[in-house]
Amino acid sequence: MRLDAPFDGKIGGIKVKDHREALVQTRGEPLKRWLYGANEAYLYPLDDITYARYDVGKGGEIETIFLFPRRPFPH
Repeated sequence: MRLDAPFDGKIGGIKVKDHREALVQTRGEPLKRWLYGANEAYLYPLDDITYARYDVGKGGEIETIFLFPRRPFPH
């Protein structure tokens, strides 16, 4: 599932347009972090069955939140 603005809800305490600093302060260090196009992706477990990926743009704001089933994540 992909969540973009104008979605205004919080996923794991974080919403689209929050800054990277708020993400790391709220969620801690990610399980994995990598470059994805012009963005930087941060992967966190959301619960026992879901991962949340927060994509941070060049300005340091979260642009998109993705929700994935929690299974072995491809490297």
